[in-house]
Amino acid sequence: MMPMHKPSEATRRREPDVDLPGQDYRLSNGFSGRVRCGRLFVEAGVRADGIVEADKVFIYGEYRGVVDADLVTVFEGGVLVGHSRSEQLKVAGRACGLLHARRIAARDGAMIEGEVVADILVRQDSTVLRAGVSVGPGCYESAECLEAARKRMDVPAPPARSSDRTVLALAPAVAPKAREPEAIARTAPPARKVPEPQAPARQKPKTKLFLIP
Repeated sequence: MMPMHKPSEATRRREPDVDLPGQDYRLSNGFSGRVRCGRLFVEAGVRADGIVEADKVFIYGEYRGVVDADLVTVFEGGVLVGHSRSEQLKVAGRACGLLHARRIAARDGAMIEGEVVADILVRQDSTVLRAGVSVGPGCYESAECLEAARKRMDVPAPPARSSDRTVLALAPAVAPKAREPEAIARTAPPARKVPEPQAPARQKPKTKLFLIP
């Protein structure tokens, strides 16, 4: 897992290097500093780091640092490393670090690593999730969930396992092996006793009486 990028205290405390509230801004390659703007774009091929406060952030290249925005989108081929706090986080590339959002949606082929704290997490079949997950109603606002995730980020992550590759609403369940129908012992019904044939009873000859006149 990529190490989490932590901007220096000097970068955190100083005034923004770029202060354009409500306006668009595109980071140049190698930029390192603090930005406040409306929409921020990290173009493909650009590598930058620092602290960003924006309405919307669109990452096509690589950004390391802190992001605080209403919407953060990491496009295919894009990389976000650090601490992201947003209302919505959409990932089609790779997001690594402490990902704190009210709703996180990961598309096919996306990779999420680190710690996830969110109210809602939506994953697709081929999403790779290698992260601690605190997901459920109220998690986004929970200081306890966030603090626990921060503490876990300081602990070395265990080696990734192939079983870590899961889909977003949980790993697809493996179909249980069909049980073979149990053999049913068929017992023949008891033989019916057929009465042996008996010789018909001999009838005595009827005696005729003749009256003599």
